Amino acid sequence: MVRPLVLLALVSCTALADLPLAASLAAGETEPAVASMVASLLSTYHYDGRPVDDAIAKEWMDAYLEALDFNHVFFLQSDIDAYRAKATTIDDDLRSGRPKLELAMEIYERYRQRVRERVADANVILDGPLDLTNDEDYLFDRKDAPWPRDAADAKDLWRQRIEEQLVLGALSDKSEEETRDLLRKRYHRLETDTMSAEPMDALERYLTSLTTVFDPHTIYFKPASQDNFDIEMQNSLEGIGASLRTVGEYTIVADLIAGGPAEKGGKLQVNDKIIAVAQGNAEPVDVIDLNIDRVVRQIRGKKGTEVRLTVIPADATQPGETRIVSIVRDKVVLADSDADFVVKEVGGKRIAVIDVPSFYVDPGGKRSASRDLERILRKDMLETGAIDGVVLDLRQNGGGSLQEAVNMTGLFIDRGPVVQIRERSGEIETLEDKRGGTAWDGPLVVLTSPLSASASEIVAGAIQDYGRGLIVGSKSTHGKGSVQTVVSLSEMMARLSRGTPPRAGALKLTTQKFYRVNGESTQVRGVQADVVVPSPWDGLDIYEGDLEHALPWDEIAPTTYTPVGKLEPLVAGLQAKSDGRVASTEAFTKMKEAEAEREKLKEQKSVSLNLEKRKAERKETPDAPETAKGDAKKDLPDPVLDEALAVMMDFMAH
Repeated sequence: MVRPLVLLALVSCTALADLPLAASLAAGETEPAVASMVASLLSTYHYDGRPVDDAIAKEWMDAYLEALDFNHVFFLQSDIDAYRAKATTIDDDLRSGRPKLELAMEIYERYRQRVRERVADANVILDGPLDLTNDEDYLFDRKDAPWPRDAADAKDLWRQRIEEQLVLGALSDKSEEETRDLLRKRYHRLETDTMSAEPMDALERYLTSLTTVFDPHTIYFKPASQDNFDIEMQNSLEGIGASLRTVGEYTIVADLIAGGPAEKGGKLQVNDKIIAVAQGNAEPVDVIDLNIDRVVRQIRGKKGTEVRLTVIPADATQPGETRIVSIVRDKVVLADSDADFVVKEVGGKRIAVIDVPSFYVDPGGKRSASRDLERILRKDMLETGAIDGVVLDLRQNGGGSLQEAVNMTGLFIDRGPVVQIRERSGEIETLEDKRGGTAWDGPLVVLTSPLSASASEIVAGAIQDYGRGLIVGSKSTHGKGSVQTVVSLSEMMARLSRGTPPRAGALKLTTQKFYRVNGESTQVRGVQADVVVPSPWDGLDIYEGDLEHALPWDEIAPTTYTPVGKLEPLVAGLQAKSDGRVASTEAFTKMKEAEAEREKLKEQKSVSLNLEKRKAERKETPDAPETAKGDAKKDLPDPVLDEALAVMMDFMAH
C-alpha cells in the first residue's frame, strides 16, 4: 500500500467540499450521503479517471441487476427492461442538492418480491411429482441467458433447477426425499435472509456494483464488512485464514492467507465454491444462497476446533464434483509465514530452495521477509555447506509489503531501480535498491505460478529485466499490477457532522499502477516465464485478466537501469530440454489430461435432466496428482519443483 495517509488528507479537504453531507446527516439520511461520498471519491481519486456519468451509470445499473440476480432466475425480463430504461438517472441522483437512493431501494424491493414469488413456486414444485426420465436439457450457465419472460416461464425454469438438484443428489447417493428436504430448507433460508436485509446491506450491493465497474479491486465495505476486512488485515482471527466473496449463489474462496491453516493444509484452493459447512463431526449445513456474513460466522471458530467444508473444487473435471476439506482452526500468526529453505542434492550440485510465502513485515520492525531471506542467504544455508544455486519459490506468494519486494530484489542486484509507480495524474515514482552489494550473486531461478501476485511480480519482473536469473513456472504470474488504498468513510463523515455520526464503512480504492523498470505494466499480463513448466493451476480462471473490468495492460517509458546478464539466448535451448523431460513425466501428463477435462467442462453450458443418462455420462476422469501445496510439500511429490531444479542444472551447465 503506497501513501494512504496522503490520500486520506487530500480527500478530507477536497473531494467533499461541494457535497451537502451536513444536511443529509442532519436529516438522518446516512445511506444517500455515503453513496454520494463514494461517487465523488471514485470520480476524483480512482486511477482510471472516469467521471460517474451516464456511461458509467448504464454499466452500474447492469452490474447491480447482475449482483442481485447473477444467474437470471429471479427477475423477469420486464423488470430488467424497465430498470435499464432508468439507468441514466442514477448518477444524477447522487449529484443533486439532496442525494437520493429511491431507485436503488425500489430495485432491491422488487428483487425481494421476486425472491418470495420464486420460493413460493419452488415449494409448490417440491411438493409435487418430478420426472427425471424425460430427455430434457437444463441450461445451468445462465450468465448470458435472457431473464424469464413471465411468471410461467420463471416457474418452469425453477422446475428445471430443482430437477437438476435432484439429479445431483442422486449422483451423490442422497435419496430424493433428502434432497427435497434440503432444498426446502435452502429456499426458506434464502427468503428469510433476503427479507431481513437492511438498507446498509442493499447499499453495499449497490455501491460495490458501482465500484467494480471501475475495477475489480475497488470495493465498498459496509460497517460489518469493514470489520471483517480489518480482522483479515491484522491477521488476528482465529479461523481458517481465507478471504471469501460471493458470486451468484455461491461463497467463493477469494484468497488464502500465507501461514493460515487453510494455506498450510494445502487442500483448499482459490476459487473453490463452498456449498456446506460442518462443525467437527456434525452434519454439514448447506450454505448455498446463504448471506456471506452468516457463512463467515459459521467458518470462524475457536482455535483447535475442526471445520469441514464441502466444496466444488476450482479444478473440478466433471459437473457435480465435490470435495470435503477438513481444517483445524488456528490463529493466523505472522511467524507461520516465515521464509524457509531446504537444500536439494541434484546431480552432485547443492541447490537451496527458499520458500517465501508472503512479503511480510513485523510492525515493530524486527522481522520481515527480506531480513529473513538475507539471513538465509548470508548465513543459514551456507552453514549446511557450499551452495551451487538458489531457487526462490514464489508460487503461492500473493504479495504484501511493497518495500519488502524492493528490499528482497536488492539482495540479488547491486543497487538500481526496482519498480515504477504511476499516479492517476501521470506522475511516476521510482523505488530503488540503494544498498551496495548482494547477498547472493550465483545462479538464480525464481519459481512462479498464477498465484504469484503483486509484490511477487515486482521481484520476478526486476530479476528478469536485470538478467539476474531465470523465471520458471506457469506461462505467467497472476497479473495484479494495481495499488489500493483503504479510506475510512466513517472518519470522513465524523469530520463533517455534529454529534456522533453513524458508521459509514470504508472504500478500498485503486489509486496507482505498478510498472517494471523496462516500462511494462505487470497488470493483466503479469511476468511471462522464461521457461514454462505445466502446473496444477493451468486452465483455471484465476488470473487477473479473468476478472471483469480488470484495468488494461499498458506501458510507460523505461527507467535507467543496467542489466547484469543477458539470458535470452539461453531460453530456447532450456525450454526444449525442459519440454523433453515434461513429455516423459507421468505427473505432468496427468496435469495436462486434467486441464483438458477442465477446458471441456468450461465449454459445457447445459446438462441432461435424465438421471439414467447422467449416470451413464459420469465417468472416471483423470485427476492431476496431488502435488505439494502448503505444509503438504513435506509429504507429497512436487514435480514442478523437480523440473525447476532440472532447469537450474541445465542453466548452470552454460
